Amino acid sequence: MRATIQVSESNAGVRRFEPNHPDADANGYVMLPDVDPLAETINMMSAARSFEANSTAFNTAKEMARASLKLGDA
Repeated sequence: MRATIQVSESNAGVRRFEPNHPDADANGYVMLPDVDPLAETINMMSAARSFEANSTAFNTAKEMARASLKLGDA
């Protein structure tokens, strides 16, 4: 499986009116990144499950190789 990388075409972000925010401009607006927390959470969960599956497959292959080496000892 090959990982794909998505690059945002716009770096504008989201402009939100929060005059009390320390990073607010003179008009009271703050520029925030345009990130979808739900999509990022789903991507993170998918990556974690892929890692677990790959780790399990590697450990299974390692145990099979170890068992096949023990066959020659008997």
